[in-house]
Amino acid sequence: PAGFEIEWLPRGEADFGQLLEPAVREAVRSETRIPIGAGAAGSAGGPDGQVRELDDVNIDEEILWDVPAALTEAAQGSSSATEKDERPFYAWIAGEAGPVKRLRRYLVQEVGVDRKQIAFMGYWRQGKAEG
Repeated sequence: PAGFEIEWLPRGEADFGQLLEPAVREAVRSETRIPIGAGAAGSAGGPDGQVRELDDVNIDEEILWDVPAALTEAAQGSSSATEKDERPFYAWIAGEAGPVKRLRRYLVQEVGVDRKQIAFMGYWRQGKAEG
């Protein structure tokens, strides 16, 4: 659809997340729908200055699955606007649990993005059998 961008990052021989994490950080720097000053790197604060606490998920013991209850409504609402700047920021991150967990911390604690605007699914772990 108009206003959406997809960037393909062929991993090749790179480690999981090696290309993705810098690409997400660069995308956040250029994102106009995230308020300026919404949690500076290292401040662990959000736009209102409050610290964003995240449950520490042991990705070696359990699946990281953080999908807010209102996410479906937020995602549907965001798709009705025709212009990119009219839609709220929304991120959907799924993949190997290590990079997903690091990006979850970065977006929520460092940048200050509201957890209701992001879905995180670290549903597999490199070198670990599931089941």
